[in-house]
Amino acid sequence: MIVKSFPNLQIFECKHINFAGLQGLLTGALKLKSLTSQFENDITDDAAETLSFAFAKLESLRIRIIHDIDYPKFSSSMSNYQSFLRHLHLATVHITDITVEKFAENCKFLESIEIYMCFHLTDNAIIALANHRNIHLKHLMIAYNARITDEGMKHIAINCKNLKTFIAMSCTKMTSSSFVNITRECKNLVEFTVRNYPWQTLASIVHTLSTRNKGTLKVFKAYDTGIRTNDNSFNLKLNAAALEKLAIRCPQIKSMVLRCRMQESDGSCLIRTLKKFQNLEELMICPPVKFTKSDIKQLEKHKRLKDITIIHGLTPEAESFLKERKNENKGGMYITVINNNNNQ
Repeated sequence: MIVKSFPNLQIFECKHINFAGLQGLLTGALKLKSLTSQFENDITDDAAETLSFAFAKLESLRIRIIHDIDYPKFSSSMSNYQSFLRHLHLATVHITDITVEKFAENCKFLESIEIYMCFHLTDNAIIALANHRNIHLKHLMIAYNARITDEGMKHIAINCKNLKTFIAMSCTKMTSSSFVNITRECKNLVEFTVRNYPWQTLASIVHTLSTRNKGTLKVFKAYDTGIRTNDNSFNLKLNAAALEKLAIRCPQIKSMVLRCRMQESDGSCLIRTLKKFQNLEELMICPPVKFTKSDIKQLEKHKRLKDITIIHGLTPEAESFLKERKNENKGGMYITVINNNNNQ
C-alpha cells in the first residue's frame, strides 16, 4: 500500500520489517535511496540473499538484527549491487567480519560506517575498512565492542587521514593509544566523541588535539567511566591550562561535553578558560569544584553560549540564584542543573 501510494519514495524507515514486507518494498520502491529497519526472524541469510539484487541503488542502509544468525551470503551479494552506498549502519549482534569486509571492498563510495553492538567484529573488519576505504572514510562510529583493539585502530589512523568524525563508546579493548593515534594522524577531525574511558585517556586526547588538530574541530565530547580514584600520578592533566590550549588550537568548537574528572582546583580560572571557546554554543560540564554565583554570572557573559548543563557542580548560593533566575523567566542563556538525579 505504501509503495503504491508513493511511487517516488526515496526514504523508508520502520521499526520492524519481515520478508514479505521487504519483498514488497523492494518490488515497488525503485527510487529508494535510504532504508532503515530491523529485520524480523524470517529474513534469514538465504532469504535476504535472494533479494539482494532487487534493492535500489541505496545511499544509506541502516540495519538492525538481533536474532542469532550471521549474514555472510547476503553481505557478499548485496555489496556487489550497492555501488552508490555512502552510509552503512550495522546494529547486528551476530554478524562477523565478512560483512564489513565485503561492504568495504565492494562499495566504492562508502564514506561513513557505524558499528553498534556488533559483538563479534574483530580487528580484521577494521583493517579491511582501513585498507579499502582509506582516505575516503569520513565518519566512523564504534560502540559496545570488546574485540576491536589498538591494532585495528592503528590502521585507521595510518590509512584514513581524511576522517572527519570519530565516535567510540565502551570499546573495552581500545586504550589511549587508539585515540592518541587517531587524533595525531587525522588532523582534520570535526567531531571527536569518546564515552566510558578513564580520565587519563581523556587527558591524553585533549593534549593531542591541542597540538595536532588543524583547527577544524567543532564538536568535542568526553565522558569518563564515572569511577573516581585518587591516582594523580599521570603526567598529563585535564585542567584549565589544557583546555585553554584546546580553545586556542580549535577555535571553532561549538559543542563540548566534559562529563569527566578534571584536575582543576580554581573554579574562576576554569570559567575564564571556558569563555575562551569563543564559538561555543552548547556545554555540558561536571565541574571539579563547585561554581559560585559569581562564576555563573561570568559565564552568562559569553557571547555565543546558549545552552549549559551543569552536573553536581554548584554552591547553594549559585543554585538559589538560578532558581530565582528561572522564576523571573529571564531570557538569554538556558541553564540546566543536574543534582542528585533531579533537573532544575
